[in-house]
This record gives sequence, C-alpha cells and structure tokens, in this order.
Amino acid sequence: MDKDNCFYLGTILKAHGVFGELVLKVEIDFFDLLIDELESVFVEIDEQLVPFFISEIDYVNEDTAIVLFDDFVGNKAKEFIGCSVFLPNNLLPGNNSLKPDLAHIKGYQVIDSNLGDIGIVNDILQYSFNYIMQVMKGSNEILIPASEEIINEINDEKKIIRVTTPEGLIDIYIK
Repeated sequence: MDKDNCFYLGTILKAHGVFGELVLKVEIDFFDLLIDELESVFVEIDEQLVPFFISEIDYVNEDTAIVLFDDFVGNKAKEFIGCSVFLPNNLLPGNNSLKPDLAHIKGYQVIDSNLGDIGIVNDILQYSFNYIMQVMKGSNEILIPASEEIINEINDEKKIIRVTTPEGLIDIYIK
C-alpha cells in the first residue's frame, strides 16, 4: 500500500502486557466510528507500509487504543515502538472524490471567482471530517474548506485552483 492511498491514524507508544499488545496513540477524532470495522492496519517500517491483521483492539479513551496483531509474538512488540500507523483512504468518513486528490495541490495558486487571487496552498489540514486548504497570502493564513461546494476546478497543468468562497470568509483573515 502506498502512503498516498492512506491516512495517518497514530503512533505506537509502547508495549502493553506480556502477550504482545501495543499502546496506540490515536490522532484522529473519528476513530470510534472505525474501530468496529477494523480488520487490519498498515505499520510504517523502514519507510514501507506493512499490513498487520488485528486480533484484538480495545478503545481505551479518545486518544488511546490497545491493539494485538494476529500471529504476533510478545517479545517483538518493542520493535514497533515509535512506528506510525495508517489506514486506507476508503475508511475516511464521508469519503468523496476530492480527498484522495488533495495531497498534490500544495503550491497551487487559489483564485476566487469574485475576489481573484487569494494566495498559494501551503498545506492541507484535516479537522474532524473536513479537509481545509491552508492558503498563504503574504504573511496571512487563510483557511478554506476543500469541499466540492467551494472548489470549482483544479487545473493541474497550470497549478491553479478555482474556488467560490462564501461571502465574508476571506475578509475574516485579511483586514
């Protein structure tokens, strides 16, 4: 599995117990919606995503889970401390056609249909179920939802994103 087809779930913090359980620091706020459906995860080992099937998983609290992988030997658990854990993009709630394509738009110019040049996409942020374009115009940060309702066109050839932002949104950031 390629990282472009996955999203970051969290990090393995430490071993737990004597049977090879691992403490997973969960860094998404919709994990409770996924836990009952999880059969496997991808663990990043030597810059490669390696699939592991889940034998048991317990959701301890909003940012911690205890996980045991199938056919996992307890003494190997320490080798996984600090490893990042990923899930495939198809498990994103409300998955729509824009989300898998967003990673490549960093550096694109954002042009609003009413206001003209807004700035350059600096990063894609994820808040809850929403993706947000962090656009920089000079030293001003402008946050624009990356939704189909706002994005009219992504032109990869010209590296331009055409948007129609709600009235007053940009005014919040630029005074």
